[in-house]
Parts: sequence; C-alpha cells; structure tokens
Amino acid sequence: MQGAREVDRVLLAPFIKGVNAIPRIVLASVVNVDRGTLGESARGKVPLRDAGGNVVGEVSVGIAISRVGTAMRLQAFQYGLLLAGALLIGATGTALIVRRLRRHTWGLQPEEIADLLRDHTAVVEGVRDGVVAVDADGRVTVCNEEAGRLLGRTLRRGDDVRTAGLSPAAVALFTDEPPPDNAMRPLGDRVVRALRVPVERDGRHLGAVLTLRDRSDLDQLGREREATRALIDALRAQAHEYTNRLHLLTGLLGIGHADEAREYLTQLRTEAESTQQLVEPYLDGLLAAKSALASEQGVRLELSGDSMVTGRLSSPLDVVTVVGNLLDNAVTAAARGDRGPAKVEVDLLSSGDDLHVQVRDSGRGVPAEHVGDLFAPGYTTRDDGDGRHGLGLVLARQTARRRGGDVVLTHAGDATRGATFTAVLPGVVSTRPARPQVQETVR
Repeated sequence: MQGAREVDRVLLAPFIKGVNAIPRIVLASVVNVDRGTLGESARGKVPLRDAGGNVVGEVSVGIAISRVGTAMRLQAFQYGLLLAGALLIGATGTALIVRRLRRHTWGLQPEEIADLLRDHTAVVEGVRDGVVAVDADGRVTVCNEEAGRLLGRTLRRGDDVRTAGLSPAAVALFTDEPPPDNAMRPLGDRVVRALRVPVERDGRHLGAVLTLRDRSDLDQLGREREATRALIDALRAQAHEYTNRLHLLTGLLGIGHADEAREYLTQLRTEAESTQQLVEPYLDGLLAAKSALASEQGVRLELSGDSMVTGRLSSPLDVVTVVGNLLDNAVTAAARGDRGPAKVEVDLLSSGDDLHVQVRDSGRGVPAEHVGDLFAPGYTTRDDGDGRHGLGLVLARQTARRRGGDVVLTHAGDATRGATFTAVLPGVVSTRPARPQVQETVR
C-alpha cells in the first residue's frame, strides 16, 4: 500500500505543481489514495494561507484510479508496439545476415568450417607442390610456401597477381588462355610443370587453382641424359662410318686396287686434319651425333673453319643444353626450308674461359612479326600438336643467362640465308689445355 501511494504521489506531481504556481501563497500539500463519493481516487489537498499564515481556503484535486489504469494500459500498448517493431526488424536483419552467410559458406555449419580450415591448412602446407588459389578477380586467397619459392616471392591473401611484382612468366601462368595443362614452363632458374584448374560451383566462376611442381631436378637429369646420349650417338655414328670405310678399303685391297685405297686413306687424313682445331671430346661427340641426326633429315651440318676450342669444358651440361637446342632448331629450320642444299653451319670459339657459339641455317628465317615471341615459353612454328615443343630456345637462353651470358637472334634471315643465333657462355671452358689427339700417318 505504501508503494502504491508513492506511485500516486508521482502521478499527481503535475497537479501539485500547478497549484504551487498560485502567487503569494505558501502551500503544504498532502497526497493520498482514498475512496470518496466518486469512488477510489488519488487525491491531493493544499491549504491556502494569507500573508500572515492564516488558512483562508483549500484546493483539492483528484483523479480516478480507473483513468490511471487506462493511461497505463495505453502506454503499455504503445511500448509493446515499439518493442514488437524492434523485434521484427531485428529478426528480419538476422534472417538476411544468416542467408548471406549461408550463401558465402555454402550452407556449412561453424564446426564444419573449422574442420575444413584445419584440413585445408594440413593439405596446403603438407604437399610438396606449390599451390596458389585466386578468386574470380585474380586476387590471391591461398598461397603455400612452396608456391612462393617457385614464383620468387610469397603472395599474401588479397594480392592481385597482376600487380604483385611477379615476373611476366609467372603472371602468364594465371592469365594464359587456354590455361596451362601440365605444361613445362621456365620460372627464373627453374623449370616447373604448371596446371591451372578453374573452380566453378552452381554455374558461378569462383576463380582458379594453380599447381606448380618443380622439375628442375628432372631437367638436370634430362640434360645429363642428353649429354650421354650425344656421346653414345656419336660413337655409334663413328662406328658405323668406320665400318663402312673398312669395308671399302677391304674391297679395294681385295680386288687389287692398292693405289685407290691409298688415295682414299689420304682423303680421310685430310678430312681429319681439317677438323683438328676442335679437340674437345664433348663438343666433338655432340657435333658428330647431331651431324648424323641432321643427315637423316637431309641436312648437312658443317663446322666453320674458324672454330677453335683450346680447353676442356668445365660445365658440359650447360654447353650441351645451349648448343644442342640451337642445333636442333637450326636443323629443323633447314629441313623445312625451301633453299638447297639444306645445311647448318656452326662456329665454336673459346676466349679464355668463355665459349662463343654462332649457328646459321639455310631455312626460311624468322618472320618479323614473330621475332618478339621467339623466346616466349611455348612458342613454336611446328604444327604437329606435340606440346613438348617451344622450350628449346627458352631453356638455352635461361641456361646462358644463369651463367651471366645470353642467347640472342642476331639475324632473322633474308632472301639469301636463314636465321643466325649467337650464344655467349662465360666460364664454361677450363683454361687447362685439352689433351692433343693422336694423329696417325698413313704411309
């Protein structure tokens, strides 16, 4: 009851304030809740006094409790409407947010997202391949350490692959169309196998995943295999050639043509002396093997008379990579050309520990519109559908530049001759002179 009276005092405060506004009257109010002739009501009585303090009148104000209840119910209804509106707006916003989150998380629950994150981290960082994922705008979403090592820098989440400071060859892996499908591509001083797979879901393009696999070790083994095969092919070609010569000599001597046999041996000695300026076994073997392979395509491989290599190769694998690829391209160009006779001429000259190489062919040359694309990965003039072409010149230039040298096109070709390529390989020749070959004199 006491609490109710306090509420009544608060509700009647405006009326009391109005009475207090009567001028020159000092008021002492009494507020209570009581039952009168009009029923239960909240009433306030205030005596009126004159200047001497005598009571001259009374002001009585009352309000029925029913009116207070009606006012409170009206206010409760209004507050209820406001609360219901706020709840409706909150529920609608929550539903929209949940719908947006479900659309972005593909309906996964929080615990499922946490499991996927753990699995994702374990898989991406656990594989030995480089993995880079980009969204539809080309921004990085995932990049593991191996991918950063192969690309030359670690990409952070949100980096744009086109403006992240990658090399043009690396950017091409993300932008080339059609996407690379297990294609061999050079990246810096390494050779990688690249695979880019577009990611789509419900018909929406979500981006792509690029997988890089380091093949530098395999490339090194391949170059060693190429050098070994060059020597084996050279020995096989020489054995075949010497067998034919012995058969000819045996036939001439068998039928009693000793003078013709002597003349033939003299020609063989003259031919050997004409090439004695090149006494490096790796280069001799490589040229012999490439000459045998060129002859099968109707191309003659010639060593320039100005060639001279006075030392041994200290890095034969690099030399075989550069010279072998240049000779292969030149032989193919000469065989496909219209000029005759089809031939390839090579100059080999050592200067200190540097090796200078120049290869000329009789082919059609390089079209002017393709000169800029000549050293681009995958560029080739062959139309046989073999995806292994288009890396020879790239690997040759990459190998030479890794040693501080270069491979350049010095002449694109004209009406009289084909293309000319020049290579400089620093530090590949040992200054220790090569062992002289034993020359036998036929008497």
